[in-house]
Amino acid sequence: MIPVIAPLRGRLDAIKPFKSGWRFPNRCGDVLDLDNFAPRIIKPLLKKAGLPWYGWQAYCRGLASNLKALGIDDMVIQRVLRHSDVSTTQRNYIHIRDEKMHDAMLQLAHV
Repeated sequence: MIPVIAPLRGRLDAIKPFKSGWRFPNRCGDVLDLDNFAPRIIKPLLKKAGLPWYGWQAYCRGLASNLKALGIDDMVIQRVLRHSDVSTTQRNYIHIRDEKMHDAMLQLAHV
């Protein structure tokens, strides 16, 4: 079970869960197909805003990197992304921002 932030919790509570757990329903009441959802909904909205779509993996990389920047432990990030091994999360999903590396080197210079 992955805990969710309060604004999302309210929306999830309004959705009736499937027997196998929380799923987002499509118009027919079946499980939403994210591969269909992206080109139909996400891509047109991003295009309208003048932003590119990089795919679901990019979304996960952004989530992992932002959680890391907030100081969240790598093993917690691994569990949020549901990877079986923390090294997969660290190697492929967590990217340290350049400004963080710059700040780290400045701190080291003052030790």
